[in-house]
Amino acid sequence: MKVYGKNSLAGSTLVEAAIASAIVALFLSGVYEMNWRGLSVLKTTIESVSVTRVVQGRMEQIRTGNWNQIIDSTYISGVGGTVTGTVLSTAPCTASNIGSLSEKIEIAPMVNGVASSGSSVMVVTRDSSGNVTVVSAGQFGTATSVQAHVVANWTATTANQVLHSREISGIISKGGITGRN
Repeated sequence: MKVYGKNSLAGSTLVEAAIASAIVALFLSGVYEMNWRGLSVLKTTIESVSVTRVVQGRMEQIRTGNWNQIIDSTYISGVGGTVTGTVLSTAPCTASNIGSLSEKIEIAPMVNGVASSGSSVMVVTRDSSGNVTVVSAGQFGTATSVQAHVVANWTATTANQVLHSREISGIISKGGITGRN
């Protein structure tokens, strides 16, 4: 049997304490990383829900307009008109939760149940700085229904800053569901 002196056991305690400290530090850094990832997912979810509310709100603004407003680029954009309460004239109420939001609204006349394309489609955009542009005023002629398409693009405010997009479409007829337009 080997007998150890008083001083030989003191060194092993220091090594054990250092290893234990390293294990605790590794555990705490893992907890910190897990917490940061959870907060990042939460922030992304808040942005996603906010943008979904934006596109639904814009579609609702279009849907509640009368027929002459729906096919009027001035009503959709607010550019060149004196109409207040137009669709893209103001930033959405949830814009503070969203990084660099840009929006696009397309109104296409329907011919025989198919949405038209090209110059007959009204296209209005709102960039992340709030500048509204009428890209195309559209040509609706005798159309009795339109397809409204709202697109919102934004860059995530989280560290990875990924570009995201939300879209919604709807068909609106002259006279509407209740015949009031």
